[in-house]
Amino acid sequence: MSGWILIIVSVLLDKFYGHLGLILLWPAAMAIIIGYHYQKNNIHFLKDRNGKISLWKKIFYAPYLMVYWIFWKFLRKNKRPLEIAPCIYISSRPGRDDVHYFGTGRDILVYDLSAEIEEIPDLQKKCSYHSVSFLDIGTLDIEETKKLVNEITENYRKLPEEGKIFIHCTMGLTRSSVIGILVMKNILSLPLDEAVETMKGIHKDAVIHPYLKDFLKKI
Repeated sequence: MSGWILIIVSVLLDKFYGHLGLILLWPAAMAIIIGYHYQKNNIHFLKDRNGKISLWKKIFYAPYLMVYWIFWKFLRKNKRPLEIAPCIYISSRPGRDDVHYFGTGRDILVYDLSAEIEEIPDLQKKCSYHSVSFLDIGTLDIEETKKLVNEITENYRKLPEEGKIFIHCTMGLTRSSVIGILVMKNILSLPLDEAVETMKGIHKDAVIHPYLKDFLKKI
């Protein structure tokens, strides 16, 4: 809807005030394309499977990326990782000043759930980095979620003495909390309701929408 509104505004500005108004066709096209990808739950429309965003996408989606960066910069929660089980932590996407909370090394496993912002280089290059994108709104794929939770569970069982697992999304509100609940359920052998309540006790800002509670019951 916002894309079509921008197109109409662009055409009106072009007609009455000159061609400069046509620049709005750029964010209009971007908004329509983003809406399409979200509708199709295309988790890799920005980041590829290695967690990278190509240069041309950075240019085309620049307004979207800038808005998301502002949200991340000023509205993210749990900048300091929260321990949800021994040696397993959840957080928002860290900034450069937060790396000391994570540490670096091949025994540090980082699971990046963000589909919108690239990981900081220190964690991507110096840790055992895994990009598993989920969109911030929309439906999480059941099979992909099961695969991820099982992978984290298996890696946890093989974790070296000094190893740690960090799970983060962009804002630290929903995606990391959902995956964290399922990981806790597996590792600590908790009933789902108890895992949810435990997460809420650890992470006061966790956002678990009603439809996500139904989703959790399917895993």
